[in-house]
Amino acid sequence: MFITFCKYLSHQSFFCWSITFLSCAICSGFVPQQPPIMLICGYSLINEFTLIENYEKNNNKFLVEIHKKFTLAVACILFTLVGAPLGILVKRGGITIASALSIAFFLIYYILLIWGEQLADRALLDPAIGSWMPNIILLIVGLIILFLSDKKN
Repeated sequence: MFITFCKYLSHQSFFCWSITFLSCAICSGFVPQQPPIMLICGYSLINEFTLIENYEKNNNKFLVEIHKKFTLAVACILFTLVGAPLGILVKRGGITIASALSIAFFLIYYILLIWGEQLADRALLDPAIGSWMPNIILLIVGLIILFLSDKKN
């Protein structure tokens, strides 16, 4: 005789196992012929995949935070790389244009940082790439501005 037991564990999750019993006239009951065999039901399989997905998302959040500690430190150096040549290029505009450009660079950097962090948290992008992408873009812009200011002077 083959019997399957399913126990409801949580939301859309069933834990199922099957036990084969041998009916015996002497012992007037059921004696297990073999040890329990684990079977995975459809709901449990879906639940396991979502659990793995959640673990991956949590892992990505932690990796993003680890990378973020280093990227923010490097960003200070990169803002200096952008700010110094920008101050040389904008001599005539005074402090108003220089302040506006620096705020614009900061906002662009911040938007890229949040965007990369969100993509990495959702596992759409590698956490290292999502965290370092704004710094790479800022480095490229800083080097271009540095070469432009060098040519101008």
